[in-house]
Amino acid sequence: MGIEELVQRKASEKLLNLLVTTLMKVMMAAAQKIDHQKMVSIKKIFDDCEKGKTYDKHQSKRSNETSEVSSLSSLNGEKDVQSL
Repeated sequence: MGIEELVQRKASEKLLNLLVTTLMKVMMAAAQKIDHQKMVSIKKIFDDCEKGKTYDKHQSKRSNETSEVSSLSSLNGEKDVQSL
């Protein structure tokens, strides 16, 4: 094996190590950002609960669906079921 091949092999190894290190740093930064976003969301939920607001994801989804159904019914000229 000649000197040029050794130099090229060593350079390739260093480049590969640099790429792996950079990829690991990017992945760690992304994981920290995701964790930070989750922490902010969880903190907001706790803050809302301390203020007396209730947090029920399923209930809010159902109330939104009910609102959509009643607005669609009123567009069709039908009476609102809740008003009966």
